[in-house]
Amino acid sequence: MPLCCEGCDPDFKFCVDDEITLSTNDTDYTIMRRLSINNGSHIYQLMACDPTNSEQFLSLSTADEDNMTKTTCLDVLTKLWTNLPYNTNQQLNTLVLNKVLRNVCGSESHSVETSVTENSYCLKFDGIEFTKNK
Repeated sequence: MPLCCEGCDPDFKFCVDDEITLSTNDTDYTIMRRLSINNGSHIYQLMACDPTNSEQFLSLSTADEDNMTKTTCLDVLTKLWTNLPYNTNQQLNTLVLNKVLRNVCGSESHSVETSVTENSYCLKFDGIEFTKNK
């Protein structure tokens, strides 16, 4: 059986770049790769959406699909937003743009705008506004 990373494959319920929530620990991951191994195993390689998650990378078999629920970038961002640290505007901007959105959205395109004031940071994500105050 060949390696299968993208496209349709009846052996996999979820696709590359799907955001999923694991019911076992209520943690969100992005599916980075799907592998069909020659021994008949089917594996998902996942990356944590939350950059502070202690387990950033995870491999699960298709036997774990019952513990996986597809979610959206917006739902994951909403869940993560309250726990993001806010020390400086620059630090938060770097974290949001370089880590969170990259981890959460993968290759999906979204409308993203940021604005800052002396005491707040605002992210507009597909028209939905998120604000953090110092």
